[in-house]
Amino acid sequence: MTLNKTFFLLLGILLTMALNSVDAYPNKYEIKVIKEKIETSFSNLFQMWKEELYFEMYDHGQKKSRTIIAKPEFAQRMVELKWKPTLKPIKIENIDIIYRNFAAIKCLIEFENKINQTQIVVKEIIFPAILEDINWKFDLIQLIRSPFIGKYYEPPPPKPKEPKKVEPANPVEQAPAEE
Repeated sequence: MTLNKTFFLLLGILLTMALNSVDAYPNKYEIKVIKEKIETSFSNLFQMWKEELYFEMYDHGQKKSRTIIAKPEFAQRMVELKWKPTLKPIKIENIDIIYRNFAAIKCLIEFENKINQTQIVVKEIIFPAILEDINWKFDLIQLIRSPFIGKYYEPPPPKPKEPKKVEPANPVEQAPAEE
């Protein structure tokens, strides 16, 4: 009897583990849906930044960030920044899904100086995104630091144009050289 009970107990434990184990990495369809949602949330966040709607941006912050910084302080620090994203669309290079609720967004962001808008800097930055409740949220502290972090990106210089060879319309025949 004890052998039989042990067998059923182990079988029950294995079945419970098998049924409760959920794959942390999503399938192809889920990846597509997740990437679309992240891209939409990220674009909305940066659109608010471009329009300088800092109190609305705060609502897109992660819970951890909101416990570190209060809404008025966040808005004040964003106002004090010397750089903001330009009106050009942000180029998202890659969205790396790490888990179902955690992703990393690699993007190129063009920043302009708020005072002298001719000063432009392009930065390559990776933003973490976390699914909280039903929305994707972003690190507010990183947003404050984003003009200062990441790599400066310099597009490759344009290739020099080769001069066109112009041939005369009527080539003049030359007489053979005399000895």
